[in-house]
Amino acid sequence: MAQQQHQQRPTVSVQVNPSINSIFQTFIWVILLIAGCILWLIAYTANNYNYHFQRKHVEDQETGSVSGDPYAPPMEHQGHKIILFWNNFGTLQPYEFGLGHAPFVKHRCTIHNCMTTEDRTLLPKADAVIFHVRGLIEDSKEQLPKRAHPEQLFVFFTLESPIHTYHNLTAFYDYFNLTFTYREDSDIYCPMGKVTRRPESRIIRNMNHTLSKLYSTKSKIAAWVISKCDKEGSMRWQYGTELAKHIQVDVYGKCGTFSCPKTHFGLKCYTMISRKYRFYLGFENSFCKDYTTEKLWRTLQYDLVPVVLGGANYSHFLPPKSYIDVRDFNSPKHLAHYLHYLANNPVHYLEYFQWKETLRLRTVTNLRRDGFCKLCEILHAPEKYTYKKEFDVHKWWDLDANCLHDEALARTLGLPPDTRGP
Repeated sequence: MAQQQHQQRPTVSVQVNPSINSIFQTFIWVILLIAGCILWLIAYTANNYNYHFQRKHVEDQETGSVSGDPYAPPMEHQGHKIILFWNNFGTLQPYEFGLGHAPFVKHRCTIHNCMTTEDRTLLPKADAVIFHVRGLIEDSKEQLPKRAHPEQLFVFFTLESPIHTYHNLTAFYDYFNLTFTYREDSDIYCPMGKVTRRPESRIIRNMNHTLSKLYSTKSKIAAWVISKCDKEGSMRWQYGTELAKHIQVDVYGKCGTFSCPKTHFGLKCYTMISRKYRFYLGFENSFCKDYTTEKLWRTLQYDLVPVVLGGANYSHFLPPKSYIDVRDFNSPKHLAHYLHYLANNPVHYLEYFQWKETLRLRTVTNLRRDGFCKLCEILHAPEKYTYKKEFDVHKWWDLDANCLHDEALARTLGLPPDTRGP
C-alpha cells in the first residue's frame, strides 16, 4: 500500500509550437524596425527644420501672408547686406530674381544673409547698388547717385553687347567697381547658358535608336528666325542671304515668308522647327567677345544643330561636335557644301547629338540666380575680393570687347565685295 502511495507519478512535458515562436520573433523584429524608422524620421525632421521653416517664410512673402518665422529679416535689416536695384531689368520680377530676403533662401544660396530692394531711400545703407546699364540711356552721370560710403559697391550689370548698350561710358571713369555681365572676365560671370556634366543617374543610355528615328523625321535643311534684316551690328543678314544661294534656308519672322506659332518665348516655334529641320542658323546681332544669346542656347535644348556666327570662342565653353562655326569655313559656299554633306550622311550628322548622353544645359535664369548668390558672398567676405579702383569701364566694356564691324567682319566671314555695303 505504501509502495503504491510512493509510486512515482508520470512527468508531464509541455512543448511550444515552433510556429508560435517564429511569430513572436517576427513581431520583435517589426517593433525594432518601426522604432528605427521613428528615430530616423525625428533626426531627419530636426536636420531639415531650419530649411523648411525658411521656405514657409518664402511662401508667406510671395502670397502676402504674415509669418512668425524667427529667421525672417528684421525690418531694420540688421545683419543683412542690402542690394539696391537702382533701375529696372526683367519682366516677370525685378532682375528675374525677386525682392527681399526670400529669393536668397528660395534659391539655396550658400550665404543667404542678404536682401534686395527697389527702395532708393535705402541708398545710404545699401552695401551694393546695381545699375542696368542699358536702362541708363536717359541718365547722365550727374543724375546718378554718388557713393554713400567708401565700402559701397556700384555694380555694372548688363547682358547686352557693347553695340547695344546705347550709352556713352567715357564719363563713367572710376564710377563702377564691380561688373556683372556675360563676359568671362567679369567679377560676376553670368553667361546665357552653360554645359555641365550629367549626374551618373541621369546619363542617357542607348541613344542610337532615338537618334536614328530623329534623323528620319527631318526633311528640310536649315531654318532661320530673324526680325531685323538690316546691317545692324553684325552682317548676319548678308551672310545668310549669301548662304541661301547655295543651300535651302527657310526664313521665319519679319524678314521671311514662313511664320511660327506665337507663344511665350517662342517655344512652340522651336519645337516645330526641330521636327522638320536639321540645322538652325544661330547668327548673333553683335560680333563681340564672349557674346552669345538664346539663339545658341535655346537651339541646343532642341534636336537641332546650331550654325553659329558670333564673336565668342565657342570651343571654350561648348563640347566638340555640338555646333558648327561659320568662321571655320572660307565662305558661305564652303559652309553650304559641308551642311549638304551632313544632311545626306546620317551617321556623321547624328554625331552632333552624342554629347547629350553625358552633358546637359543650364539656362541663363539659373545662372543669374547664381550670380546674385555670389554677390551676397562678396558682400559678406570683402577681404577675399579685389575691387576695381580707378576703373575705366569704357576701355574694358567698349574697347576690350573686340567687336567687329562692316569691312573687318565681311573679310572675316569671306563675303564677296558686293555684299559688304557702302
